[in-house]
Amino acid sequence: MDAGADPGRKRLAGLDGLRGLAALFVVVNHIFLRAFPGYPVDHAPFWAGWFIYGRFAVVVFIVLSGFSLALSPARHGWRLDRVSRFAYRRARRILPAYWAALAFSLAVAWLVVPPPGQGAPTGKSVVVNGLLVQNLVGTPSPNRSFWSMAVEAQLYVFFPLLLLAVRRWGAFVMVATVTLIVAAVGIAGPHMSALKTFVIQSPPDLAALFAVGILAAGIVGASRARREWPWHWLALAAALPVFATIWWRGSVWTLDHLFWVDLALGPVVACLLAALATGRPARLLGLLDSRPIRSLGLSSYSLYLTHGPIVVLVYEKLVGPRFGHGVSAFLVTVALAVPLTIAFARLFSELFETTVRRRRSWSWRVPLRWGRFVGSAAIVAVLVWRLGTGPFLDGIRTIDAGALAAAFGLAVLTTVCCAWRWTIVARGLGVEIPLRAAVAAYYRSLFLNVTLPGGVVGDVHRGVSHGRDVSDVGGGLRAVAWERFAGQVVQLVLTVAVLLALPSPVHSAMPFVTIGLVVAVLCLVIVARAWPAARRDIRAGLLPRRAWPAIALASALVVAGHAATFVIAARTAGIGAPVSRLLPLAMLVMLIMVVPSVGGWGPREGGSAWAFGAVGLGASRGVTTAVIYGVMVLVATLPGAAVLVVSWVRRIRPSKRARIREEAVHA
Repeated sequence: MDAGADPGRKRLAGLDGLRGLAALFVVVNHIFLRAFPGYPVDHAPFWAGWFIYGRFAVVVFIVLSGFSLALSPARHGWRLDRVSRFAYRRARRILPAYWAALAFSLAVAWLVVPPPGQGAPTGKSVVVNGLLVQNLVGTPSPNRSFWSMAVEAQLYVFFPLLLLAVRRWGAFVMVATVTLIVAAVGIAGPHMSALKTFVIQSPPDLAALFAVGILAAGIVGASRARREWPWHWLALAAALPVFATIWWRGSVWTLDHLFWVDLALGPVVACLLAALATGRPARLLGLLDSRPIRSLGLSSYSLYLTHGPIVVLVYEKLVGPRFGHGVSAFLVTVALAVPLTIAFARLFSELFETTVRRRRSWSWRVPLRWGRFVGSAAIVAVLVWRLGTGPFLDGIRTIDAGALAAAFGLAVLTTVCCAWRWTIVARGLGVEIPLRAAVAAYYRSLFLNVTLPGGVVGDVHRGVSHGRDVSDVGGGLRAVAWERFAGQVVQLVLTVAVLLALPSPVHSAMPFVTIGLVVAVLCLVIVARAWPAARRDIRAGLLPRRAWPAIALASALVVAGHAATFVIAARTAGIGAPVSRLLPLAMLVMLIMVVPSVGGWGPREGGSAWAFGAVGLGASRGVTTAVIYGVMVLVATLPGAAVLVVSWVRRIRPSKRARIREEAVHA
């Protein structure tokens, strides 16, 4: 799979779109293989039969990889800047996302379902796939798409040698030499068992395709006459006999002769790339460079890496048991898996591709950022593996209007109390905010917190917005930070008190926990005394005589409101245990929810499953309660969405009025 050219290189229109469509073709191919078993025999109707040839997308990737990598050298006399720099750029481009996809694939294979036809991955699988030698060393694969990544990574090793050959003897001689060697291996392979295995696991024809891509990149430095050749018509002329032969001989023959079919398709893709590089045909170029397709191409590497486990999950757990095989299974899986894989790839790309490209080196914030997603997904995956999807679906089915109304009413109380606490702290720090504005801003921040990853985006937005309003962004952020800190301290104190007084899964350990917390508080006091800025903020914002009782009261009411919401969720889930038994569980789960996650999902369900299971109420009912609680909280924060819309409308109206006045003046 071509991971794309390095940032900073001159971009050619159409390449990202072509890469995205090829990745999407691979996704549909893997859905096809699940819905129409019997490969290499094609059991699909004529309109779907061509999706059996997923290997053709790999041909596009490999030719495009050689083409993209060679564009810059082709403009500079076929010379690399430095081999070490090239190796560093390639490693930085492909390895972070690849290793993250490997971790994701291993989690799905271990916890839910391995790829069809594969056993559960072993420790050897981790090492072999991590080192990108899975095409050379046999081991159960967590993701069957990874084989081409190993081949491409090994082709990178030979890339400087191929450029050297181009400088010495020319691009055509280089391609002819590589193709002759590859053809010799292909001819001898069927007659030598060891060589036959190598040809199957590490198709040498891909080396010839890579070389063809390098040759095609020479178009950027070619003469005007060469650039004006009808490359798109040449691509069509080269494609017609190949596809006619495939249609005539059928899937069994074609898939048994992929070695030679790949080589025949190489010039087709190369001519197409040369055509796109010279701006023709304009309609195709416009289509490939349209915003949706180009956007798909920008995350195509992540789509290729991560789609496999998602397709297997959707088919094996949702579609297969209900629809079996055939056209219905194919169409339903396409409808479910394609949007899901694309959305997941966009998110995955933002975390592991865009982040790396924007930073010269990773900082501690990067693993923390993607760790929230991986951690939440891993917890949910374990729960689905152990308990099934039933508890999650029960949580959605059993929630009723009464529970939602109660959650909405309690949220009004807790949000007003939170806003009141914020106004007290902000006043002490000199960045005062009226209560009415604070309530609206707090609703907005709660909505952002439960809908966006991380759980603190809304608080940051609230601090920055208020800071801009009072011309002190630093003060606004500090007010929000100390207000949240005060609330969590009160929550921790109340949680310890409840867990000490009432039976719970951690009741026996609470004396030791209390001693540890006292030591932690003493350490924080020492740090605060050594940190003048923090000491000033605490004294001004949290400890004035009239401030701290109100802050404590407001925080206690917030904790009580959240605990009451959790108890209502448990009652909605059908749990009739007394409040004295549910309250410690609610406090424990609320404490666990402080862990950074994606909208609270993951740690909340995992903590509830453990806590409810430990006291004999059942892990499944704990998950159901957590899901109901999550839905109740989401609905209760919907006024924040209204605040967002109103803020947006108010922001754009002045700009529209200004534009109208400017147009009137010019008229």
